[in-house]
Amino acid sequence: MSVLHALWSQKYRPTTLDDYIFQDTAQKLAFIKHVVSGSIPHLLLSGVQGTGKTSLAKVLLSELNVDPYDLVKIDGSTENSVDMVREKIEPFCHVYPNGPYKVVWIEEASRLTLAAQDALKDIIESNDDHTRFIFTCNHENKITPAIKSRLQHFRFQAHSKPSIIKRVSKILDAENIKYNPVDVEDYVAMAYPDIRKIINLLQQHSSTGTLAAASNAAETNEYQIEFLSLLANDKWYQMKDVVLPLIGDESWEDFYKLVYTNIPLGPKFDTSIDPANLQHLKHAYVIIAEYLYRHSIVADPKINATALIMKLSEI
Repeated sequence: MSVLHALWSQKYRPTTLDDYIFQDTAQKLAFIKHVVSGSIPHLLLSGVQGTGKTSLAKVLLSELNVDPYDLVKIDGSTENSVDMVREKIEPFCHVYPNGPYKVVWIEEASRLTLAAQDALKDIIESNDDHTRFIFTCNHENKITPAIKSRLQHFRFQAHSKPSIIKRVSKILDAENIKYNPVDVEDYVAMAYPDIRKIINLLQQHSSTGTLAAASNAAETNEYQIEFLSLLANDKWYQMKDVVLPLIGDESWEDFYKLVYTNIPLGPKFDTSIDPANLQHLKHAYVIIAEYLYRHSIVADPKINATALIMKLSEI
């Protein structure tokens, strides 16, 4: 039985371009060319969570042998103000690099304020000769056009389920975990397309050396099960009391994706029951999009999700 000393998502994170699973051949060739040349352009890596943006950034820094003193990493979810740009990024860029260039890596870049992004425009251009910027984010629409125009943009889409199943099965084999392939498929479906979350789920439920049946992992998807049950029975008001208390702080965006993906199963949205329900479904999609946007700016995500549920109940 394998002893779980480290997070599998970190242990099996790719460390070279050869290990990394690119979106397509064109993307792979582009990054190989950058590494061979010994330099990278300013980059924007965007797309759904868990699809390899952070991993690729780390691989590039490693392959290019960027000096640790030439790198500053910013977490845009906590450091996102114009003051941060002026007090941390700008002074860093003004110091001459130890190597060929310095790198400013901004994770969760879509959370930077508009003022911060505006301040970055001139900094990116005025330090172009010795500094490179890497932006990673889930929501490219929140990056201003002025910033986008200064970066080479690569979008990351969800990998296919079969490719993810193949990858995580190799991890289970490497860890000597016994498993039923059907359960692996179920775990992938449970957290798709977030590969990191899928790997974490598999590790969480393999502590005995055997992967637990997905049906026995209720604690990992309890709110999804409750939601689907209440949705099927058109019990919207009960959702706020039964489903929302089960959602963790890091799972709110997953909740909105769950609603979006499964809303056609609700009786009043199911077009197989009545073709006229298509109008209800269209209306629901607009509402979900509206409240997902509000989620990014509200103080209390639970209140916003409650409002979403009440709004959908009124259709």
